[in-house]
Amino acid sequence: EVQGIKSGVMEIADVFVVNKADRDGAASFYKNICMVAIANSSHKWQIPVIKTIATDGNGIEELYLSIIAHQHTEHNNEKRSKVLAEKAMQLIRKKRTVDIDFQKLAEDIQNASSKKDFNLYLFLADKF
Repeated sequence: EVQGIKSGVMEIADVFVVNKADRDGAASFYKNICMVAIANSSHKWQIPVIKTIATDGNGIEELYLSIIAHQHTEHNNEKRSKVLAEKAMQLIRKKRTVDIDFQKLAEDIQNASSKKDFNLYLFLADKF
């Protein structure tokens, strides 16, 4: 429970699901997740916390409806744009660095950095 909250995952979720809600400790976990959800909600989207018991289908309909509702919010569109922009940056970085030999770069930096006046920014400006 604590590791999940600390991991940062809790800050990005749009819907929380507490599966196996019939197990010992689930009520306490649900309560803690609700507090996180309230803290991370915005005026555009109140993050739902849904109890499910997947083995018997309890809560699945509510979960489905929450996901559908989220897909139609302005919040989802804003967040989606940010996620897509981040993915685009990753793809751009990968495309722009595909021809760089990391091992060679490390060796060149090691050789150049032995000089007293080494400056990584100037080194990179000369190389790229």
